[in-house]
Amino acid sequence: MSQLEVDKIIPQSGTTLTIGDSGDTITISAGATLSASLNADNLDSGTVPDARITGAYTGITNLTMSGDLTVNGNAVIQQTTGDASLTISANENASNREPRLNLKGYNTSSNPTISFGDNAGYPAEISYENLDNSMRIRTNNGERMRIDSSGNLLVAQTATNQNVVGISLNSNGNITACRDGGISGLFNRKTSDGSIVSFRKDGTEVGSIGIESAGFYIDGEALHTGLIFTSSSVSPRDNGSATDNLTDLGNSGGRWKDLYLGGGLVIGGTGTANKLDDYEEGDWTPTLTGSGSAGSLAYNGQHGAYEKIGKLVVLTGFIQLTNKGSYTGNISIGNLPFLVAGGNKNYSGTVFYNSNLTLPANNYGAGAYPVPSNTSAIMFSQNSGGSSNLNWSAMNNNSQIGAFTIVYFTDV
Repeated sequence: MSQLEVDKIIPQSGTTLTIGDSGDTITISAGATLSASLNADNLDSGTVPDARITGAYTGITNLTMSGDLTVNGNAVIQQTTGDASLTISANENASNREPRLNLKGYNTSSNPTISFGDNAGYPAEISYENLDNSMRIRTNNGERMRIDSSGNLLVAQTATNQNVVGISLNSNGNITACRDGGISGLFNRKTSDGSIVSFRKDGTEVGSIGIESAGFYIDGEALHTGLIFTSSSVSPRDNGSATDNLTDLGNSGGRWKDLYLGGGLVIGGTGTANKLDDYEEGDWTPTLTGSGSAGSLAYNGQHGAYEKIGKLVVLTGFIQLTNKGSYTGNISIGNLPFLVAGGNKNYSGTVFYNSNLTLPANNYGAGAYPVPSNTSAIMFSQNSGGSSNLNWSAMNNNSQIGAFTIVYFTDV
């Protein structure tokens, strides 16, 4: 092996200095410093142990390092055709040999960064921020994501905050998503029906939200109830399946407060005869009139109350006069709160307490029967032969028709 030792080789201006030939190995000793530019356009490979290059080091197509390479300037990998690449691989077949790229700042104020870009600049970066020990990713010249010092992954956020737009994947297992004016979470299952979201406790499913042919459902854990939302109803489920007449709404220790229905309540069956379609209660003001000529009268008191359950009306009332006026004909109680049903539905019951009425001879007690398709009830008195309508002449100025109850059906 030949060896040449010189202090300096200076090529003549305008000429090229060639060291070695094809197939030769050029070795630069450890600790050597190349203070000028080294152009290795004709160097296919080079072995550079612990070399320090202060000038430009260009043109090498294949550089093998057996030690450290210290570059005081910028190291540029440039490929004129095809892809430019940097490959770092372990040179020994051993389990403790790990390829590694280390970026080390000068001090704790340095932020080691890998930049990505083109001839227009470097709009994307991956950097380590020494100030808060976070890793940050920037695209389009702005920060988009970071991993903070606690291991929380933040997207469009700089700190964990459930009320700031962005996503937090927290190291404690918590996930938060915040969006301004839009959907903050979307779960999509394709092709088949089934659970879309599953909820678990200690690894065991305790509930799910999903879809089946009948509609969207919410299920509890095994042997528990759920709901399915179909096109026109909300129906019960149990143990993951639809049920009929098995599920209670509330219980003795967990009651609902008020139930607001715009339609009816179907009880004890599924037919129209089982449907309670109305309930109402309120006050009404009873009046007295005669079927003959009209005349003025004066009241000392008139008040009443009613309950309507389906088509059944139960009402109570009180009337007392101070002046019976000049009515004639049969006595009628008017202003019933609902129209009396027609046909055979007008049968009803009445209970009356009255005083200061002048009943016909051999008559006892008084009552009233609702008039079909009307809002009045005609008073009658009873006798041994039956009953007859009560004439206005039975009234006195201080007559009282008090504490009466009338029960009837309405078509309303």
